[in-house]
Amino acid sequence: MARLHTSGMETNNATATEWSTTSGTASFVTTPVHSGTYAWRCNPTGGAGGLRRTLSAAKTSGTLFHRVYFRVAEWPATGITIVAFVDGGQVRVQRLNIIDVGGNKRLQILNVPTGTTADSAFNLSLDTWYRIYWRVLL
Repeated sequence: MARLHTSGMETNNATATEWSTTSGTASFVTTPVHSGTYAWRCNPTGGAGGLRRTLSAAKTSGTLFHRVYFRVAEWPATGITIVAFVDGGQVRVQRLNIIDVGGNKRLQILNVPTGTTADSAFNLSLDTWYRIYWRVLL
């Protein structure tokens, strides 16, 4: 299987080579980082603060694998999408969200076309690095 998209923030260039758009106030930082030299930092604005990747319009079947490392320094006031994948028509197909469950913050993966969600069973903590993998069948 050919790799469709690889993203590491080590390029220090999010939109020119890897991501379609960003939301919120985004910048590269050298501290804190998970590993390497750079990390991408976003200060959410207006309920938005994440990355978006446009998938190939030709990709209509198969399997997509995603891996994301993230760390939260301060909780957003409301739920927020931190990563979104959109199809060639700019329609969101997947979102990785941070949601509020009874005052606790959790992860949620949302399949936008079907409305299906998968919520984490654990609460997130501030200033902790998390790695999440997920697989999507098209």
